[in-house]
Amino acid sequence: LLTPALDFPMADLQGRIHPLNQNDAQRVRVFVFLSVACPIANGSLPTLTRLAETHRAAPVEFFGVVVDPGVSR
Repeated sequence: LLTPALDFPMADLQGRIHPLNQNDAQRVRVFVFLSVACPIANGSLPTLTRLAETHRAAPVEFFGVVVDPGVSR
């Protein structure tokens, strides 16, 4: 049994809380760190969306983490 490296909740755009220390479904979690001011990050969004949709049935969860301190949900 693996101990989670991250132990804090994350809220999605709808306000749903995802506790990272609970992974009963044993899904692989992908974290992509983004900045709204970065053209490379903004350009990657269609690809990331497509990957998330392609792997929706697989045991994978994608999290886009916006790192800009002034950006709110």
